[in-house]
Amino acid sequence: MIEKKIERYLFYALREMQLIDGVSEFLEKLKKTQKYRYALTTSGRKVQQDQILAKIKLTDFFPIIVTADDVQSGKPNPDPYLITVEKLKELPENCLVIEDSDNGILSAKAAGCQACGITTTFSKEYLEKAGADL
Repeated sequence: MIEKKIERYLFYALREMQLIDGVSEFLEKLKKTQKYRYALTTSGRKVQQDQILAKIKLTDFFPIIVTADDVQSGKPNPDPYLITVEKLKELPENCLVIEDSDNGILSAKAAGCQACGITTTFSKEYLEKAGADL
């Protein structure tokens, strides 16, 4: 069932998914300044992320990617962000997580990170209730 779900998700995502305005410019600036280390932490599987990143032309932006394939317990458990923090060689309290879901915010906060909610999926109030710092 999981494989079928991934297949259906990719069928629609690869046809309909669009990058949020400003994301490319933000990532370009982040990469160019080399002031911060950064990573992508996703609840998706690696096969999904590889195809989606290729579609939206972001394959070369993330030096570190943590997917559902890398963790025992996914979001809202802290494992995804604890692994990401470890790979970044950083302390959790020095990390800012940008998340669009309550489970992502809960995961980031449980790992000891600060969390910024982006309101592409849920409202500001909903993400603040989940624990978003901004």
